[in-house]
This record gives sequence, structure tokens and C-alpha cells, in this order.
Amino acid sequence: MHPELAHFFVLENALADCEHLLLHFRGPVCDLSVRPVTAVTARLRELLAGQGVPLPPAIRAASDPYALLRFILAACPGLAARAEAEICQQEILAAAAARPTPGLRTLLDGPASVSIIGDVCPAAIKGYLARLYRHHTDRVRLIIGRLGADPALLEPTPIPILQAAQLLGVPPAASTVVASTPRTASAPPARPAPALSATPAPPPPGTSSPPPAPPPAPTA
Repeated sequence: MHPELAHFFVLENALADCEHLLLHFRGPVCDLSVRPVTAVTARLRELLAGQGVPLPPAIRAASDPYALLRFILAACPGLAARAEAEICQQEILAAAAARPTPGLRTLLDGPASVSIIGDVCPAAIKGYLARLYRHHTDRVRLIIGRLGADPALLEPTPIPILQAAQLLGVPPAASTVVASTPRTASAPPARPAPALSATPAPPPPGTSSPPPAPPPAPTA
């Protein structure tokens, strides 16, 4: 059996008795890494250069657009809206090319309430679901993504978990969070939500690795 599928079956069993599932968009739902981010990071640096903002070496070399967004918010907040628009466009394009993570359709067909959370813009999440799961979109209870250029909304953050729990009318501990890494499944320390990692297990020695599998506001 494909290692990633084998990992999903283990995860599916662990989620069998869950009532509310909060799936992080990156990893548990899809792999966004298939589209390079070099173009958007170059545009963000151009925005800063156009304002005469000196770039520290780490920012000149940064390949993470969210690191550049954090820098822009601190050093040149007047560019925040333009930077946010650039990143949103990149997220929408990445979601349009994203590879699906095995097993989501099975979870959507199951008894648990499923919500999708993350630090990407809601339009990217909606576009992805419309492309691959158009017959299952009514099974997604909530979509909570990043609205605005607030670094507090970037992962790891408990804000989407708290928002989802409030809208579902349950305490955070009543939901199970599925994230790509334990650090991403960040929840308030006082009332943690159960968290599971959806990262596929490493393949056995001698085999090749499988392909690599957002306050936010709710959207319909």
C-alpha cells in the first residue's frame, strides 16, 4: 500500500469518534507547494524597494512570502494592503494547482462535522473545493481563512480554532484539529483542542518518498 494512503487509514481510524473536525488547509486538505513563490517574493521586495525601505540580509534572501509580509507590516505598514493582495493572488493560483491529500472525500462523507481552517485567504480555499469537491461543498461546515494582513493570523496561531469553536457553539476542546505538524495545531494552552498530525509517515528504507501531499472570518 502507498505509504501516504496507509497513513490516512490510521488517521481515519483515529478520527472515527470525532464530532467536530477542524482540518488545516495546508497538508491535511492539499499540498500547496507545487507552485513556486519566487515571483510573489520578488514583487514584495520590489514594493519595498520602491518606497526606499532598506532590506536586511535575511529579508533580501527570504523565500517565504509570509516572512516578507511580516517585515512589511513592521517596516512599511502603508504597503500592507498591496502586499496582502499580491499574496492572496499567489494563494489562489497555488490552490488552483494544488495536489489533493488522500482521504478528504471520505472524511466529508463521514458523520463528523468538517470545517477547514488556515492562514490562506478564503478565496483560495473556496476555489480549491469548487475545483475538486464541488459535490461535497455542502458538507464543509465552516471555512475560516486569513482576511487582512495581520501577522497574528499566520500559522501557528490558535485564532482559527477559537473562531471555529465559537461559531460551532462548542468549547475548543470539543473539536479535533488535524494539522500538517503538531506546531501548526496551535490551540489555547488553557483549553487545548485534541490535535493530530496529518504528515505522512516516512517510507520504509529503500523506497522512494511519495509526492508531497487564516481575526479570521467565516465565509459561506
